[in-house]
Amino acid sequence: MRRILVLFVAAALTAAPLASAGEKPKDNWLAFDKLQHFVFSSHISLFTYKAARDSFHHTPAVSRAEAITLTFSFSLGKEFLDLKRSAGRFSYKDLVIDFLGIGAGLALGHNLK
Repeated sequence: MRRILVLFVAAALTAAPLASAGEKPKDNWLAFDKLQHFVFSSHISLFTYKAARDSFHHTPAVSRAEAITLTFSFSLGKEFLDLKRSAGRFSYKDLVIDFLGIGAGLALGHNLK
């Protein structure tokens, strides 16, 4: 779990200079894009957690690690794809919202029977 937190902090620190390079479109905290990030990351982490725990009979700790790793990898990959677009940007705010979605998905998955 500490490794995942270290990776998240490293990604956020790397994203800040990338996000501020040049004139980029405005990135509001309360935007429809953030809602999409939250919903998709919570669903992916919930599905991954439940599949690992119920179908593959992994422990809750292993299931959480798998869900966090897979979902955050998708989130980071999507931000790098956004960076390659002509008017794209790497948004650390999207990563923060993704991480909140991951937490919500895991909390929901842990409490579902």
